[in-house]
Amino acid sequence: MSEQRTSRLSRRQVFMSDHTPLGVSRHTLDGSLAAHSHDFVEVAIVAGGYGWHRTIYGRQPVDRGDAFILRPGSWHAYEECDGLWIHNCCFGGELLQRELTWILDDPLLGYLFGTGPFALDRRGVAPIRLDESALIECLERLTVLEAAERDERPGARVDLIANLLMLLGRLARSADFDGDHRAHTPTRNHPAVLRAARLLDSELRRPWTLGMIAAEVAMDGSYLVRLFKESAGLPPMKYLARARAEKAADLLLRTDSTVSQIGREVGWPDPSSFASRFRSHFGLTPSAYRASFDSREAADSDASHGPPS
Repeated sequence: MSEQRTSRLSRRQVFMSDHTPLGVSRHTLDGSLAAHSHDFVEVAIVAGGYGWHRTIYGRQPVDRGDAFILRPGSWHAYEECDGLWIHNCCFGGELLQRELTWILDDPLLGYLFGTGPFALDRRGVAPIRLDESALIECLERLTVLEAAERDERPGARVDLIANLLMLLGRLARSADFDGDHRAHTPTRNHPAVLRAARLLDSELRRPWTLGMIAAEVAMDGSYLVRLFKESAGLPPMKYLARARAEKAADLLLRTDSTVSQIGREVGWPDPSSFASRFRSHFGLTPSAYRASFDSREAADSDASHGPPS
């Protein structure tokens, strides 16, 4: 694949059907693939070759066995690739609210796809290193998924979700967020944490304070913070900031609303606060993010408008 302009991947480019928003693909990269963003979860697994992976953290060399999970709104790019063979599995975040809603209760899966990429301030990007046996198992599962997504027979959707879960489970068992075996050990989420998280997700515009959240779940604020950190690895207000930033990223690329309107929609009515908080998650202000990744503008944008190196 040759270098492309900075852009956003749309769902119609990735998913065969919105009914089960899941897509599996393979790519061999030589040269560079410019920065891009998307409004779905992406799992990228390197099966061979060499290259550089660029995110908000800068550039890291990648080769066989490297894998990445990117939450909606996160951007990344590949540079100076030499036969970099990448297997992608992308799925809509709504699966986490429907068929897969229960995985947020699971210590490993909930941490990996819910709070882990943010608990250590990774701002939506979680790297994983797979040993050879784990890599082979994941690649085999992706091959099965690729065939399953094209199966239109009755009951095929069950097989699709089942195989997706087996892939995610294998990735979760290989995750080490600190890279030095001192990562936060996920525990089963406390019911009050789950209630609070779902309330925050559903009412982003509300001017939340810690006291308001604690009152909603009938719990002392300091105790709720401790439970949140034990269960999710981050405090409730940081969880709220993450949810707002992801929603804002989606609205910036999917709607024509002004930046200030979007800020109010997600609960950050002050433009300066919105800009600084959004930038803390994605490395770009809301305006720069829209200019870089909005597919409606990308055709007229130069790749130099992309995220900073």
